[in-house]
Amino acid sequence: MLRLPASRGKARTDWPGIVLMTFALSSVVLAGTWAGNRYAGASWRIGALAVAAALGLAAFVASQRRAAEPVLPLRVFDTRNVRLPSMMIFAVGAAMFGATLDPPL
Repeated sequence: MLRLPASRGKARTDWPGIVLMTFALSSVVLAGTWAGNRYAGASWRIGALAVAAALGLAAFVASQRRAAEPVLPLRVFDTRNVRLPSMMIFAVGAAMFGATLDPPL
């Protein structure tokens, strides 16, 4: 069973995790927004944003493994009751993002 840790005094903020998560998510949003609108979908700018998002995500996961108090503890994904709904929420979110972004374009 997954339990939240007891409070151990003043919490430390995981600034590297916050910055890396913001960088990765911003790259994904910019690539999705600019692809086909401002730049061609296969342009080098969109490709660079996709690579930046992948590298940012990899760096975020690596930083969360090392952090004393991570933004997103990766051990929560050890249980199937968290892993499966998380994948479903990601798929539905991606579909909704695409469905709301595409028609206005």
